[in-house]
Formats: sequence, structure tokens, C-alpha cells
Amino acid sequence: MSTPLAISNPELLRCDGLDRWLMWFPLIGWIIGAKRQVSRTNRAKAEVREQLQQRHRFPSEAWSEAGFDPDRVEAAAKALPSWLSYLPNHYFRPDDPIQLLTLDWEGMGLLEASYAVSQVLGNRIDPKLILNMPTFADFVAAALK
Repeated sequence: MSTPLAISNPELLRCDGLDRWLMWFPLIGWIIGAKRQVSRTNRAKAEVREQLQQRHRFPSEAWSEAGFDPDRVEAAAKALPSWLSYLPNHYFRPDDPIQLLTLDWEGMGLLEASYAVSQVLGNRIDPKLILNMPTFADFVAAALK
């Protein structure tokens, strides 16, 4: 059984003091800050991609144990790689952090994933709830309600 997705340096997902300082300098500071953010996000995406490539099949048993219909979850999971191109497959575990499955530098990945999953499952995820979903299982549960 594989472990949940993780990145070696959680700081890759946060602005640092230099980024906050750069915001005070219009245009040049913003451009430099954006390049730094893109670089950090790309490093985190590479780690997630590498971990997913090591998974060789969809973990149906883990989803059954979590109380979900694995076929419906797999259908929803298959929608994400088409919207978020850095994901090499759809072999997501229930305890995979949704934040790592929806990485992007502009912050729209979670909304894109929400749209993709709602198209497959037929239910819209309430946008107010999206930020309070730590795992992919929470995300799917909201889409199934």
C-alpha cells in the first residue's frame, strides 16, 4: 500500500519574507515574485508527479474501506489529469492532500478540479466548502452530496 502524497519541503507552498517584500515594488517586484512562485510550484509538482508515477493502479480497496464506491471515485479521479496536466495518472488515495493534487501558481487548480469532478459526478461542490477540504476523500464526498 502506498503512502499519501507529500512534498519534502512544505515551504514550497508558501510565500516567504522576500516575496512579501517584493510586493512593494510594482511591476519588477511582482514579476520577480511571480517567477519565484512558479519555480516553487513547479518543484512541488515534480515531487507529486514522481510519487504518482510510482503508483501502478487505482487503489480501489482503499476507497472501499473508506466507504466510497470505487467506480464512481475512479471516474471522478480520471477527470483531474485532463484539467491539471502535471498529473500523470488518476491513482489517488482517499488520504491524498487535495492541495497537492491541485497545485498551480495562480490558485485556480482547486476550482478547475471542482468543475471537472462536478461534470463527472453531476453535483456541484459548494465553493465555500472547497478550502476546508484537506483530502481527496473530503473533496469527493462533497461532490457526492
